[in-house]
Parts: sequence; structure tokens; C-alpha cells
Amino acid sequence: MYEQRMKILGVVSEYLNLQIEKGFFKKDADVNAIACGLVSLYDGLSLSKIIGISNDFNKRAWTETIKAIFASLGSSR
Repeated sequence: MYEQRMKILGVVSEYLNLQIEKGFFKKDADVNAIACGLVSLYDGLSLSKIIGISNDFNKRAWTETIKAIFASLGSSR
């Protein structure tokens, strides 16, 4: 499980770094921290679904949280 988690974090970090290179996010963004947060959010919402929280609630939580995170990353353009 640890190795799989590290692979997922690596993929998410790589994606975020590509977005920084393209100028979509600030260069000083803490990629590792953001990747951990995104993966943890996903894991938490997956568990939430398993315990019976509605898909609508989970989708809203995902969307609003992602919007907030990406807005705080700003653009370097």
C-alpha cells in the first residue's frame, strides 16, 4: 500500500509541476504538500462514499475544495 501511495503522489506531483512550468500555478507552490492534500481529499471522499454520504455532497465537496486550492495557487502569467 505504501508503494502504491507513493506512486500516486508522484503522478500528482508530476502533473502539478507540469502546470507550474506552463505558468498556470505560481513557481513557489509547495507541490509535495498540495499533492498530499489532493490525494488525501480523494481518499477521504472515497471513504465518505463507502459509509453512505451522498454522491452529490461528495461532488460538491470535491469541486469547491479543488477550486479553493487552485485559486490559492494563482497563476504566474
